[in-house]
Amino acid sequence: MGIIKSLLNDSNVQQQWLSKKDELERHAAVIKKLEMEMPEAWVPLRLACSGFLTQQTSLKNTNCPILLSDWKAIWDEIKPTNFRKEKMANVFSSWLKSRGNHHYAKKFGEYYSLYWESREWDLASSLQDLHKLRSLETAEEVKKWWMQFDGIGVQYGKNIPMDEIDQRFLNYVKIDHRLSTIIDRIGGVELSASEKQDVFRTAAHGLSMSAWEIDRFCFNFFKELLKTIPNH
Repeated sequence: MGIIKSLLNDSNVQQQWLSKKDELERHAAVIKKLEMEMPEAWVPLRLACSGFLTQQTSLKNTNCPILLSDWKAIWDEIKPTNFRKEKMANVFSSWLKSRGNHHYAKKFGEYYSLYWESREWDLASSLQDLHKLRSLETAEEVKKWWMQFDGIGVQYGKNIPMDEIDQRFLNYVKIDHRLSTIIDRIGGVELSASEKQDVFRTAAHGLSMSAWEIDRFCFNFFKELLKTIPNH
C-alpha cells in the first residue's frame, strides 16, 4: 500500500490528515464525556444522532451535534416523556427533518419509537443497554449488538463504535465501498473482506498507524488516493 505512504509524504495532505484526526478525536472525546454525564441517554442518543440522523442524507446539509451542549439539547428534544409516548414516532420524524434528514424520516421515527416501546419507556432500561454494550469483549460482538436495533445495518453497526474510537475497534478496518474500491484498484478484486482487512492492517503497521487510523485516512482521502491509482 505504497500509495498511502506516498500521499502521506505530501506535507499538505499530512497536515490535513492531522487536522482531521484531531477533529475525530475531539468528537470521540465529547461522546465519551456524554457517556459519563448522561449514561441513561447515551444509547438512544447514539442511535438517534450517529445512526438515524446521518443515514441516507448529505452530511454537509445535516445539523449534527458537535459540542456536549448540543447532545444535551437534543436529549431534551427527543427524550421519552409521558406527553411524547403516543406520538414519539412523529416527534422524532419531525426532529430529523428539522436537522436536515428528510429521506427516511418517517421510517426512522417509527424505529426510534420502537426502541422506547421495547424498553417500556424506562430510562433504567436504556442505562442497562449501555452496561450490556460495555460488557462485550470483541468488535464483532459490538457490531452485532448495535445491529439488533431496527435501522442499524452492517455498516452502521461498525460506524457507531468507530466514531467514538471504541478501543475494541482500534484494530478494525471497515471494508465499505470506498476501502474495497481502493483494494480492487490495486489488484485485490478476488480478496475476501477479511483478507482486505488484513491488507490494510499490514499497511497500517508499516506506517506506524492503528487500523482505525488507516481506515479513517482512506475514508477521508478516498478521492485523493484514487487519483494515484491507474484505473485498469
